[in-house]
Amino acid sequence: MPEIRVYSPEGIILRCIGRRGGGPGEFERAPRFGVSGDTVWAVDNRRNRITLFDREVIARSLRAEIDFPKFQMPIQYPWAARDGSIWLRWQDVDNSTARWIPLDVQGRPRGELRLPADIQIQWSRGDTFWAVDPDEYDVPWLVRFTIQPG
Repeated sequence: MPEIRVYSPEGIILRCIGRRGGGPGEFERAPRFGVSGDTVWAVDNRRNRITLFDREVIARSLRAEIDFPKFQMPIQYPWAARDGSIWLRWQDVDNSTARWIPLDVQGRPRGELRLPADIQIQWSRGDTFWAVDPDEYDVPWLVRFTIQPG
């Protein structure tokens, strides 16, 4: 079912977010989703779209919707940062490099990063992020990165 279900602690469905379709707040397939601040975000890979819902009036108040161009590759992995930004990992450029697009809290793209494919982002704020980067012996290292204009 292409929807997000909200349950009570007792396991009772309180509400459903979204439904099958191609319009605002609708999904082709069950979306990947998460919560960042006061926003619930949902990624619909079939439509190359991320939808942001206001958490307070989740089913009725669609806050914003971003349509990505049709030629974009599907989102492979979304990551929600504590600062409200959302990072989108697109399909790998090759086996060793991944393409990331960080979105600001309003859902606007901030640029594009090409990072080693095995890096796992752990934390970000502004132009700084921390990630786990395994070395050639697969030992994980926590590394701080700073994003600088190109």
